Amino acid sequence: MSVLVIPNVSAAKNPLLVQQLAETVRNSHARVLDVHSDPVHERSVLTVTGTTDHLIDAMEALAIRAAELIDLRVHRGVHPRFGVFDVCPFVPLEEGDRMDEATDAAVRTADRIASRAGIAVYLYGAAARSENRFDLVDVRKAIAQGEAPDLGSPPSARSGAVCVGARQVLIAFNVWLRCDIATARDIAATIRERNGGLTGVRALGLEISPDRCQVSTNITKPADCGIDDVYDEVTRLARDRGVEVQASEIVGAPPQRFLPDPSKEAARRLMSPGRSLETLLAL
Repeated sequence: MSVLVIPNVSAAKNPLLVQQLAETVRNSHARVLDVHSDPVHERSVLTVTGTTDHLIDAMEALAIRAAELIDLRVHRGVHPRFGVFDVCPFVPLEEGDRMDEATDAAVRTADRIASRAGIAVYLYGAAARSENRFDLVDVRKAIAQGEAPDLGSPPSARSGAVCVGARQVLIAFNVWLRCDIATARDIAATIRERNGGLTGVRALGLEISPDRCQVSTNITKPADCGIDDVYDEVTRLARDRGVEVQASEIVGAPPQRFLPDPSKEAARRLMSPGRSLETLLAL
């Protein structure tokens, strides 16, 4: 076992539905290490391990079940989405592992989802077939421009599309603020790498309620810019704008080496204690 997969599904408000999706993965002999659900986002992130063949079987089964249970036409969530089975990245389990196995698993999974679940598939990351679809941001642009998927028919109104790929470790980290959406978006735009902000950081400002927002980030180069760096910069920008920082949140289970320093504020403000991938694997 040298690969894990972190499927994102567009459901969270109905715990029973999320439980059914997780059980679908388990019934395919893969191990669900963690499920992180956010009802406001209407999105759940699973962390799954197993043999490569079991992971591929599980993702096919998950895609079929998600298409049966979720209807994108009535989906209401603040997080942007591609489809009912939104994103399916395969990630090398250990630092230094080659990307070959993750890429092969992604391509095989994409073929199965397109042919057996009937969902449009866009490949990204190390599995991308097009240079302009390496990043999820690029795929989002391709879909918005009506570009055909890599596999399957065009996205349907009910199921949308799924982005299947292979990538290195990415950390999803959120900071909760007491502010309006314009301020949250301003802070998110400032910290984005592409705008001259923090290395490897992608960020969105999301409205949770009229006076409560979230700066939602993906940290794509955590060895260069980690959770503490992102939290400190968001906090600095928030305070410059007279905004209260309420809490921080890690989505899923990063490797131990990428957890925040327990003596620093990011860790102290976590909504729930951060758990490492190694801890979950040892259970």
